[in-house]
Amino acid sequence: MAIEEQLRQLAESQVSLVALQQRLCQNRSLMNREVTQTFIFELRDYADSLSIVTDFVEGATAKEVGPTEISTVLSEQNQLVHTLVEELAQLIEENGELFGQKEGELRRTWTSLQGVLELNSLMLQDNLGFQRMLNDQLVDLDEVPAVCKQGFFQRLLSKR
Repeated sequence: MAIEEQLRQLAESQVSLVALQQRLCQNRSLMNREVTQTFIFELRDYADSLSIVTDFVEGATAKEVGPTEISTVLSEQNQLVHTLVEELAQLIEENGELFGQKEGELRRTWTSLQGVLELNSLMLQDNLGFQRMLNDQLVDLDEVPAVCKQGFFQRLLSKR
């Protein structure tokens, strides 16, 4: 599979995760619990971290993802990012180029993707607790939406 195809798949799953995070953020019962609120905000941070490579892809479309499918999406992303890391390592070895990035830029992207892999594994672990709370029916997913506040960095870096 070509790097461009992997990036497109990663961008589409990123858009889906962001859409899911926004829906979860509107649920009062989830946002009233510190554990679930933290997971939801970390999910957004993780999805934003993927932009290190997904910004190169234009026109990514979101596929509807439910809260119970987070593990599947994260696992697919883990495989895609792992493959990208290997292919970038090969490009660096061959003095290749990706979207105009050469040598140092490719090494920085490669290192950043390794960090994304680590974040992904942490999100997979945190997702277990989140899914447990959903299964124990401690939260109501069909609740009336609440207003989702922007995070500090979202307010700071938002386009005005």
